[in-house]
Amino acid sequence: MPGILDWFGWCTWDAFYSDVNPQGIKDGLMSLSQGGTPARFLLIDDGWQDTINEFLEQGEPFVDGLQFGSRLASIKENKKLRRIANEANSKTPSDLKEFISDIRRTFDLKYVYVSHALLGYWGGLVPNTVATKNYDPKLRYPILSPVYLANMRDISMDSMGKHGIGLVDPDKISQFYDDLHGYLASQDVDGVKVDAQNILETISAGFGGRVSLTRQIQQALEGSIAANFSDNSIIYCMAQSTDSITSNLCFPKAHQVVHFL
Repeated sequence: MPGILDWFGWCTWDAFYSDVNPQGIKDGLMSLSQGGTPARFLLIDDGWQDTINEFLEQGEPFVDGLQFGSRLASIKENKKLRRIANEANSKTPSDLKEFISDIRRTFDLKYVYVSHALLGYWGGLVPNTVATKNYDPKLRYPILSPVYLANMRDISMDSMGKHGIGLVDPDKISQFYDDLHGYLASQDVDGVKVDAQNILETISAGFGGRVSLTRQIQQALEGSIAANFSDNSIIYCMAQSTDSITSNLCFPKAHQVVHFL
């Protein structure tokens, strides 16, 4: 079992959503410590990655849902967690590794995880940039089923259906995961939470169908986790699609009542 299960942890999502920042994380950890419930496991959720959103115009009012059109520009952290050369006097950490080292030491953290989407980010990868071209991402537009459309709508799915997803070439998804997780491991990240896993069933046409695409991507994800992290260090999130909840990954060999709750 992952070691994180032995410790009280804090996820930054409800505190910051995607506006997570280094000082805010420190303040949150300090608040927990002062309250007598120190976190020993930290999950840095959405907001740490280097992304681009071509649909958000500077100076224009924010429209809820546009954030899900953002795409991953590189596998590294964004400027909130990485100081650039001309900011020598900035309080921004030099990189993610320096920040993690600082909070581990200050708050006695045992584990630090970060979040990323199954396809990199909500809107996938930015096509044809220097940092992403090796993965050959191409825009695909999710096909939302009649059942979904007649049921409870979801703003993230609606946005991705409108703005598209930069899907990594499935034959290069192993390379993408290995590069991403290898970089994170080099920055002293202990594991990942993988979001937006239910998206695969909407973009599988042309790739052998949803079962084939899900198998290929999940096998690549598991292989990368095993190669780059120890302790089975992954949290599955937004993985309630039929392909996920009926898979061997979800159903253990020895069934337990609690498993079905």
